[in-house]
Amino acid sequence: MLKNKYLYTKLAAFASKDKARPIFNYLNFTGEEVVETNTHWLAVAKGYKAEPHMESTDGSKVECPGKFPEWRGLLPSGKQLQYSHIFEENPKDKYSKMRRVKQVIQNVDKAVKMPRDQFTVACLVKEGEKVYYLVCDRDYFFKVQIFDGIKDLPDFRFYCAPTYLEMAFDLLDAAEPDKVMFGISESRNIMFIETDGVLILGAGVRVAEDLDHRTIKNFVNDEFPPKTKPTDDDLDFLD
Repeated sequence: MLKNKYLYTKLAAFASKDKARPIFNYLNFTGEEVVETNTHWLAVAKGYKAEPHMESTDGSKVECPGKFPEWRGLLPSGKQLQYSHIFEENPKDKYSKMRRVKQVIQNVDKAVKMPRDQFTVACLVKEGEKVYYLVCDRDYFFKVQIFDGIKDLPDFRFYCAPTYLEMAFDLLDAAEPDKVMFGISESRNIMFIETDGVLILGAGVRVAEDLDHRTIKNFVNDEFPPKTKPTDDDLDFLD
């Protein structure tokens, strides 16, 4: 188990609950880092040297049949890395930029009420130098500006599950970074977030053609009329 139990807990939150794929139910200690994924979002605690093994989310070692897939090939490379922005952070400041954004997203998400059989989808939109967080249900629509002065990222739309985004900011909070690199790989529809201690890769979700997903898509298009036809993509990292 990691010495930082808070970080371990936030990393373990990325574990898959799919019992049909048990290899993803556990944390993978590679010998150099600790990797966890639910096959849509992946999180890595870097620089942790230990004998390779698997652990359950409660910290106990387990034997698991099969081999954890090679994940490094998922990292954006070459031209895919041209779009990134570095945020300076003060890890001792409880009102740091990332912590404030985390609180905003969590509080907005609490106000969204979806039917039990519906999957909530949010959208991060960058237009100009600003980044917005948009989410809605059948009754209410929320649009919040979360970043400004972002000159080195292209305009983008990134649809994602709010739960996964909250998990990412929880892990960032636990890592207490002084710098955070945030990037978008447009060609692969991947968000990547990296600090000295952690790496997070998140895949965009397909905006399904049902009532509630059309609602978020229409909301985004109303607020930010598309300049070109948007592309919907979906990645299942480790299928």
